[in-house]
Amino acid sequence: MPDCPVTAEKGGDCGLHHFARSYTKPMELSKEVREDITVISINGDIDGATAPQLQNFVVAEIQPNCRIFLDTSKVEYMSSAGLRVLLVLYRKINESHGAIVLLGVSTDIYDAMSATGFLRHFILVNTFEEGVKALKHDLTD
Repeated sequence: MPDCPVTAEKGGDCGLHHFARSYTKPMELSKEVREDITVISINGDIDGATAPQLQNFVVAEIQPNCRIFLDTSKVEYMSSAGLRVLLVLYRKINESHGAIVLLGVSTDIYDAMSATGFLRHFILVNTFEEGVKALKHDLTD
């Protein structure tokens, strides 16, 4: 049987005593502009170690009437620090009269956003086309 990756307990099952992740999958960010929409792709975990990087990256793209499209389809884990950054980004984008859409939010992250009441702040979509339509509609209201 494998060793426990957190306690290094030798042999046997380590059980389900680990509720927090003991590791961080490195986060990579990329940006492209499509149809006047800034698409930011996130690959990796968003936690206390990586959340500031995400915040700085996105804040640099905020301008009046911006349209920000966050592709989270490759984000497996988001801690409360990541949720906090999403809320900060929402507020900054909203202050700039812009709009933000999240693509590909995982079930676990969706559940966390639902439990915290964050869903009311974000448009969640499953495809790029849905996101474009939502962003164009949101800015014309």
